This record gives sequence, structure tokens and C-alpha cells, in this order.
Amino acid sequence: MLRLFIAFCFLAVSFSSSLWASSDEIESFQTAEQEATTVAFKIDDILEAGGKISATLVFEARKYLQQIAELAKDLKSQDEITELSFQVQKLETAYRLHRTYMRMSPKLRIFFRDQWTDPGAGLTPFRDFLRINLYPNHAKYLEKKLRQYAKQEHPESEAHALIVASMPYGLVKSNQSLIVLTPGYVPVVAGFRDVGVDLWTTFSNKVSGTYGNVVGKVKWRQGWLKGNDKALEIFRSVLRPLDIILNKTGNKLTDLNIPGNFGHAAIYLGTEEQLKELGLWDRPEFKDYHEKIRQGLLVMEMTRHGLDFASLKETLEADEVAVMRVEAITKGERDLMQLYIQALAQRGKTYDFNFDANTTTRITCTEFVAQTFDFLPWGSNLILGRHAITPDHVAQMLEDEKTGVKLRLYLRGGAKGKVQRLDADAFKQAIRQ
Repeated sequence: MLRLFIAFCFLAVSFSSSLWASSDEIESFQTAEQEATTVAFKIDDILEAGGKISATLVFEARKYLQQIAELAKDLKSQDEITELSFQVQKLETAYRLHRTYMRMSPKLRIFFRDQWTDPGAGLTPFRDFLRINLYPNHAKYLEKKLRQYAKQEHPESEAHALIVASMPYGLVKSNQSLIVLTPGYVPVVAGFRDVGVDLWTTFSNKVSGTYGNVVGKVKWRQGWLKGNDKALEIFRSVLRPLDIILNKTGNKLTDLNIPGNFGHAAIYLGTEEQLKELGLWDRPEFKDYHEKIRQGLLVMEMTRHGLDFASLKETLEADEVAVMRVEAITKGERDLMQLYIQALAQRGKTYDFNFDANTTTRITCTEFVAQTFDFLPWGSNLILGRHAITPDHVAQMLEDEKTGVKLRLYLRGGAKGKVQRLDADAFKQAIRQ
């Protein structure tokens, strides 16, 4: 019923928009709201079906919610009636979006409550938009203005059609208070269900984190590729900016707890020379990383301690290492800087010891890669009711040519400095075992 209600509201808004075609700002605002609602329905359908949310959908939702907050700032006018119509539109939009994202579905609400606190999500302006427009005193003020307008309407104004077709005006005309549009919370915890989810998530993350930190220190030998100059030379010669790196550390207890062949995933940042060649070195986004890059810390990775940077030598402290390349990058079909921005936006996040791919405030090494390459079709396993992306899910994209992910290197070490450079068939065989 709620979806039918929202759809009906959109029809009303579209009708009023056609009557006031001169207002490009209103039309853009309404379009962004419709797009944000459509994405919410898609995410809700996936959650209800027990599926995994793609990073693409998350970024899409964020984009439209950010647009709404930004466009709302431009909806201002010196004309009193036009300003009233803008205020009415913003209240109605805030009300509908709050219902859609925070009240339509408990699963959708829990999912997006995680987004509000994601430092890379950029949703603080949208949250402020909701708070300002759904503030009870603001609703009372707007109700007073609409009651005054109802006594003396101005049909000659272009803004009149938008006002009289709006939900707030309909409530006022039927002698109802606009307080019914204010939810009382924007958006926090909604009852015991949310509290229970929060407590369980925090508890399980701490327990799993304690276990992970303990076993992470246990290893019984050095990685077969560690200190191997031949392997390092091959590794360095193959790598290109934004290559995906997988490694297997069969000498560590942590790898025994991860299903599949590979135990870790990372992204190659690139050398100063490579980034200059791409015209990216002087971009302000890289300013804070110049020193790290010059120190040889060229691999971005999510570890138990947060987003970190490692050297190629450190990355080769493993038994196996693989390099995968996304063809969309080499073909120039993706904006390199945007991918770097998405990767670096993961700064400040903590490690996701719950291994839940449907959260973004805490992420694993593979979720870091998935957040960066949000357009790739990431697989997952359902573990204890949560969707987990393992390093082998990264590797398995090689099985499907449509993903556009290609193997560029697969090295396997052995005792006494032995190094094998294996082909794609050997790689596929390793991940199928």
C-alpha cells in the first residue's frame, strides 16, 4: 500500500510540474526524488529476497540523495508565493523519502542506517535536509503560511498550481495539522528490533574481531615467495595502476579460516612515474599520498587495522600471488580518477569482522575492492545469514568473459626459492578445488 501511495503522489507531482513548466529547479528536484525512490524499491526487493546489494546500487542511491540535498539549497525565491511553493515541495519530498527509506521496510531502514554513518557516503547533507524540513516547528510555521494562503489564493501566480496540488495544502484544506508529516526521529533507531540488530552486530563483530586478531598473529613459516628477487622483478614488471592483487598465505592460520584458495585481495596504487604518465599525480586527491608512494608503499589494502598501504615486497610474503586487470580501465571506459576516489573514500573505516557485504561502514579486504570496482558483478556466499565476498569471488570473475576481468600474472612459490609462472588454466584449477 505504501508503494501505491508513493506512486500516486508522484502522479500528482508530475501533474503540478506540467502546470508550472517554467521551473527547471522544481523539475530537477522532483526527478531526483523519483530516481532515489526507484533505487530504494530495487534495494528493498533484493533485501526481501535475501540477496546481496551491489555497490552500484548503493552509489546510485547516494548520488540521488546527495542531489536532492544540493538542489534543495537552490530552491529559494524572493517572491513570497514562489518561496512558499518551494517550502511545500521540500516538506513533501522529505516526508516521502523518509517514509521510503526509513519506514517502508525494516530491512531497508537497517541497511540505510548503516549508510548515514559511512564517512565516505556523503549523506550528511541529505540527513540535514530531512531534519530541517521535518522539524515540527517548521511544519507548524508552514501550516500557518498555508492557512493564510488558503484565505486568499493567487491563481495568477505560476507557483499556485504547485501549492494547491501538494499534500501539505490538501491537509490544511481538510483542517488537519502538518505535524502528521513529521516522524519524530530523523533517522535513528526505530524500536526494539533496530536496537537488537545493533547490539547483535556490535557483539558479533567484537567477538569475531578478537578471534581474528589472535589467529592473525599465528604463522609457522615464511611465505614461499618472500625475499625472492626473481618473483619481485616479474611482479613489478607486470603491475599497472588499479590492478587487483590476490595472494595466498598458506603459512598463516587466518587463511585456514577463509574458504577457497586465496586469502587476501588488494589494489595496486601505482608508482609516481605511472601516475604522472596518466596525468593523475598532481591531482589534489593524491597530495596526501605522495610520500607513501615515494616510499614504495604502492599497494592499497584493507587490513584488521583499517585501510593501509604495503610495499610490493610485503605483498609477496605469500605462497601465491595473482594479478588481475579490469579491461574497462585499459580500454578507457572508466574514469580512473573516480575509481581512485572510491578507493580512497574507504579511509577511516574499520575492518568488518562480521564479513557482511551489505554493510559499508565496516569492510573486508574484498569489500574494499568491491566498493572500488562497484560496476563488476560480485559473487558472494551466504554465511550465518550474511552475504560474504571472499578473495576467491574476485578470482572467479575470470570464469566469465563478460566481466571483462583478465589474468595478467599467477606466481606460485616453493621451497628453496622455486618460482612457477602459471597460466590461466592453472589459476582456474586452483580456485575450483
